[in-house]
This record gives sequence, structure tokens and C-alpha cells, in this order.
Amino acid sequence: VPGMANTVDVTIQQAWRRTFFSSPNVNAVVNTGSLSIQGQGSRTINLTVTSINAAEDWFFGTFTTRITFPGPGTYNLNYSSCCRIGALSNNANGNFRNETVVTIGNGNNGPNSTVTPIINMQTGQVGATFQIPATDPDGDPLSFRLATTAETSALTPAPGFSVSPTGLA
Repeated sequence: VPGMANTVDVTIQQAWRRTFFSSPNVNAVVNTGSLSIQGQGSRTINLTVTSINAAEDWFFGTFTTRITFPGPGTYNLNYSSCCRIGALSNNANGNFRNETVVTIGNGNNGPNSTVTPIINMQTGQVGATFQIPATDPDGDPLSFRLATTAETSALTPAPGFSVSPTGLA
């Protein structure tokens, strides 16, 4: 945040099964859990619903929080939860974890990526691919990888799924 030392605005965007949260509508606020902030406890994620897809039973929302860190350094932020959708082909009903690293004091902005909540892929097609959309406001080179099992609370990728260092899934 310009003019505020060691302070960042963190924006979280999530998509969820709509009926799991009693079918919220646009502008509803939904508590989806807590963001753990290294050395600073946690913040409740009160997600504001920005769009819904009633036919496919999901909604998308955004939450922003301002965090002031004690000083320069690298800090871990993470979110974990249970209860992945039971009808999934892999890791059904399992736990999951998302995390990111925030570096304070180097003047560099983090990359941004937006992927739609659901990507319909052709099944049984060896050549089925999509490019992960991402940009870096400072023009830094981007690299991509799948999270490790430890980083995702024991999730494993679907058989045959991979991500190249350039973001081709």
C-alpha cells in the first residue's frame, strides 16, 4: 500500500458449491473460513458473492484484507478446509490447502492469475490443454508447477494431469 510501510492488501477470490452455503445470491457475504497469517494469527474470510451459476451450482466471490507486517521479510499466508465435492473423480470429500508467500521490503509486486472456477475439459483426450492466465505487473518472468502433496494437505493431481513451467495445463 503506497505510503504505508510493510502494508499490503491481500485479495482472495474463491468459488464454492452454492448449495453448500444455502444458495447465496450476488452481494451476499459468506464466511468461508480463516486466512492464517504467519506470525499474526488469522482473519475470517467474509467473501462477498460477485457472481453465481445456479445451473452448475456454484458461486464466485472476493474478500480483501489489509495486513501490516512487522518488518521486511517473507511471510506465509494459507487457507485450508475440508469437504471437497463428493462426486469428484479424484480426492473426493478430501481436505485442501491454498497458500502463498508475501515478500515485504523488496518493492516487487506479486503476479496475478485468474482461472474460471470450473474448466470443462475433454475426457479421454491426450491433447486436452489450457493455458493458465497470469501476468506480473513488474514484468518478472513467471514459472508454474503443481503444488506438492504437503502443500495441499494430501491432495494428489488427477491421473495424467500436469502443468508445464510455462503454465500449460
